[in-house]
Amino acid sequence: MPKFVFELCGRAHGFGNLLSQQLREPVAHLHAHFAHAPALTAMLTHRMTGIPYTFTAHARDIYVETPAELLRAQAERAQAVITCTEYNRRHLARQIGPAANGKLHCVYHGLDLSQFTFPWPRVPAPGLPILLSVARLVEKKGLRDLIAAGRKATERSLRRRNGARAGR
Repeated sequence: MPKFVFELCGRAHGFGNLLSQQLREPVAHLHAHFAHAPALTAMLTHRMTGIPYTFTAHARDIYVETPAELLRAQAERAQAVITCTEYNRRHLARQIGPAANGKLHCVYHGLDLSQFTFPWPRVPAPGLPILLSVARLVEKKGLRDLIAAGRKATERSLRRRNGARAGR
């Protein structure tokens, strides 16, 4: 059986769950996180119920998974399309064309550091630096590279500190 048949069955299941939820507790707005299957489910639900929707578009979902004609259809019906980089926004604008019609927005991940003040010159914290990463443990997130870079930075920091102590 072709892959799209299974995908349509999955969308129908998702659509049915959304309608069931709507009957129990009214939903005023849908937001789909990703432009492929979730946005398709939101668009179908919108077409059947009139509930407005928005969706976010990130990476594989816009470059690999979702054909341009489907992106256009989703954007035409959505209240807004949000992505996280200017590169993605330009790509989506080319794919969607006039259907974007002011609906395409770029919202960056992270913080605007200009809103914070930092002491200068910076005083190094005692001890080794702490590295924190929050991500799914899948290869494409690059955690192996991050751990290797952290190891190298720690080794360099230790060498510098030991060299400084030896030079006293």
